[in-house]
Amino acid sequence: MVKSRVTDRVVAYPWLVLTALIVSVPVFVLNLWFDFGFDRYFAFFAVVLSFVFPYLVDKRMNRRQPKKVVFVASSPSQFANEVWNGIHQRLTSSDHRWSLTKNILRGEVSGTELARVVRSELSNGADALCLLPTHTNNEFWNSVERALFASVEVIVIDVRPPEYLLSTPGRPRPYYVAGDYFEGGRLLGRAIVEDLQSDLSANAIVLVGPNQH
Repeated sequence: MVKSRVTDRVVAYPWLVLTALIVSVPVFVLNLWFDFGFDRYFAFFAVVLSFVFPYLVDKRMNRRQPKKVVFVASSPSQFANEVWNGIHQRLTSSDHRWSLTKNILRGEVSGTELARVVRSELSNGADALCLLPTHTNNEFWNSVERALFASVEVIVIDVRPPEYLLSTPGRPRPYYVAGDYFEGGRLLGRAIVEDLQSDLSANAIVLVGPNQH
């Protein structure tokens, strides 16, 4: 089973609390029973601190570890590079520490190959996956589901995930980021109409080309 850092922290935190209780509760009880002269409010504060201190230590240790964010694109393209540059610029300008990895695959790989990459990044401790797929299949979406259940944040770019990943109650969901191409086409059509109406002798050509490698 793949464990993320989030899962590891959840497992470790109860042991910190248990250790603090073993130390502080007997001291508190003995103070109340034998009245050693310690202020009872101070003893109560010590018990409360025994709960809070492990949490603060855990949070501080967590801040020291940079989060690992992995960008995976199934083929090289100008679009993939621009998405990566935007992610890189935004994260490196924040106050948090990040471990950023770019993995743009050569050629247009299949959904099966992309699923292998996702599983590999999971085993390497990714905290977040930004995925830009070209071809998908059930194996790829199964790998996405596996990452979600391992408490890894998953962002899928430009390709809508299956409905069961987006709308099933009680299931962790990926983020889905894409342009509104229909609205983009409407804006393009409006511009063409305005230009052609102003010049009846003009023509319009719409070019949709392949990715620029």
